[in-house]
Amino acid sequence: MCPPLIDLVPEYLLGGLSAEERHRFEGALASSEELRREVREVQEALALGAASVPALQPPPHVRRRILASLDRAAERTGDRVAARSFHAGERFFGFVTEIARALALPLDAVRKMLESIDGDGVANPFRPILPGVSMAHVMVGAPLAERGGEAAVLRLRPGARFPEHHHVGDEWALVLAGTGHDAGQIYETGSIIRYRSGTSHDFHAGDADELVLLVVHHGVKFH
Repeated sequence: MCPPLIDLVPEYLLGGLSAEERHRFEGALASSEELRREVREVQEALALGAASVPALQPPPHVRRRILASLDRAAERTGDRVAARSFHAGERFFGFVTEIARALALPLDAVRKMLESIDGDGVANPFRPILPGVSMAHVMVGAPLAERGGEAAVLRLRPGARFPEHHHVGDEWALVLAGTGHDAGQIYETGSIIRYRSGTSHDFHAGDADELVLLVVHHGVKFH
């Protein structure tokens, strides 16, 4: 018997559903506030796990759902622990819903974008802009573009710095991977950072890993 849709939330966020299952799930997601709320809660729990913060635990019902999802995956593969390698972009799929909302794009468009920025093929969208920093512009939906919004993904090598700049409009950023340091604050994978129009700052990547940052902005000026 097929599990209820709400039990498939972890597999949906981790990219473990078949195309048919994903289509059915997203159809229900559009009309169910309960399902959207569950997606948000599981997404936050997965982000906490990715950031390796042991002191923070997801709600018990969310934890049970994630563990049940892993058990179903193990049954499919015949292993007690279902280990598999990630294809391009899949390590970011836990953030698909949040990114789709921020970019005003459909979920499938966001997945394709994440695959494009995480691949090793010849069509690498990143271009160096500063020492240790590369950038790829990404598409935004019409509602955001009409308000003057733009988006880009930044990659900073360990320890690399993005120089001080001034925000002409509000900015929203999501840490896709690594650790960012800004004005004494540390932002780990899954962190959402907001900057108000008129503010200025710089930031740098942590020393251990590459920082991958999705930024939605309305204009910046460099000092």
